Amino acid sequence: MILIGTLKGNGAGFTKLFERLIRGVWTPTAMEFMQPSFPTKACIVASVIFVLDKKTDLISAPHALVYFGIVIFFVYFKLSSLLLGIHDPFVPFENLFCALFLGGIWDSLAKLLGRGGNKDEKKEKYAILIK
Repeated sequence: MILIGTLKGNGAGFTKLFERLIRGVWTPTAMEFMQPSFPTKACIVASVIFVLDKKTDLISAPHALVYFGIVIFFVYFKLSSLLLGIHDPFVPFENLFCALFLGGIWDSLAKLLGRGGNKDEKKEKYAILIK
């Protein structure tokens, strides 16, 4: 249901891939599955909220209020992208998630303590110490 909701919500983003393939302008870096745009991310969030509203008791608000909240979310971020230049409000949350769960903190600590870096840099340090 979440996949269908995402495809219905941002169908144009997914059909661009096939349209470019038919025209002969294949750009694998512009795949919506690999680098989702803000509308795709927002449609995923909206479809998850709708599924939680319909299939569980986690959201106790009426369906009309949940629908209205999602519509206000889309309108607010569309206006903020046009007026304020905010193109993807999910970026801070993605950065935090990556830092906490995908090793970003440990990489930063390793660089800070001098254990990280390239092997070439370490060889250069030892070569300078030997000279």
